Amino acid sequence: MSVFKHISLLFTLSLLIACNDVDTISMQIVELEPAPQALSCATAFALNGDIYVFGGKLSDNSYSNHLYKYSVNNNQWSDLGQTPLQARVNPVAIVHNNKAYIGLGYNKKGIYNSEAYLKDFYQYDATTNQWNRLADYPDSRTNDAVIFTLDGYIYAGLGFNGFTEQFYRYDPQQNLWSSASEQTIKPFPLRCTSAVAVSSNNRAFVGTGYRKGSHNEWYEYQANTNNWLKRSSVPDKGRQDAAAVASEKYAYLFGGWHYGDTLTTGFYFEDIMRYDINNNHWQRYQQMPCGRTINMVAANVKGEVFFGLGEDPQEKPIKSFYKLIEADN
Repeated sequence: MSVFKHISLLFTLSLLIACNDVDTISMQIVELEPAPQALSCATAFALNGDIYVFGGKLSDNSYSNHLYKYSVNNNQWSDLGQTPLQARVNPVAIVHNNKAYIGLGYNKKGIYNSEAYLKDFYQYDATTNQWNRLADYPDSRTNDAVIFTLDGYIYAGLGFNGFTEQFYRYDPQQNLWSSASEQTIKPFPLRCTSAVAVSSNNRAFVGTGYRKGSHNEWYEYQANTNNWLKRSSVPDKGRQDAAAVASEKYAYLFGGWHYGDTLTTGFYFEDIMRYDINNNHWQRYQQMPCGRTINMVAANVKGEVFFGLGEDPQEKPIKSFYKLIEADN
């Protein structure tokens, strides 16, 4: 049954000073039909007006290789069944020329087992429900990587199997990754993992993540100069395991975890951050209705932003799914 429970969260100017001088903005969130399966560490992409979710960790700590579809028009979920891919957590997915590209991640065979770090990469055609295996990713650091599109290419990097600053470029026309010996992409300024990446209007941004603590740095990759341009940092102490998506004007961060210097100083985020792409400026939406959550998914369908799933501070995967309605301040 459809819930469509409306939750309005308005915050006054008095919170501005209390939140590191970051302006807080009004928003409305619509609670949607929950997913048929509680999942964390999955990936999501939008294709043909629908949202697809692949992979992730289940409540019994097993991993999924199912593909789920959320119909935006009908507010309904469907289980499309198992895919040709192995079950995994922390895969990546991106849409290019109306096809989805999915792969990488970690498959629970052990952190010291090279076979646990998955290098496979697939193209998915939602119209025909067909999968096509592509050239493998040229690096074994594939757990919790990031992916984005820019200038007709797909870029992926910052996966974990030991920290890295490397990115690789995939040419969809040639089905070819740049190899380590042919690396033409300037390394990211930080060696890290558990970061986020978004693309919007042929601009790409990468930031947050973890290595010896959580990061709040935010960079734009400029392919024409092969350079990483430092942008305004996320106005917090740093986060990892957040979800991110971009619309035409904004990039969004959902939840995440701050590691800190020791395990005792870590905490989960429950806010939504919005980055104004053209003005290089961050704003805070404050509390998510699901509360403190990490390893969520997010997707943009025709300018509408959706987010949900993930896990709570007790490491329990959740089913909740939401739509964010902009108050365009």
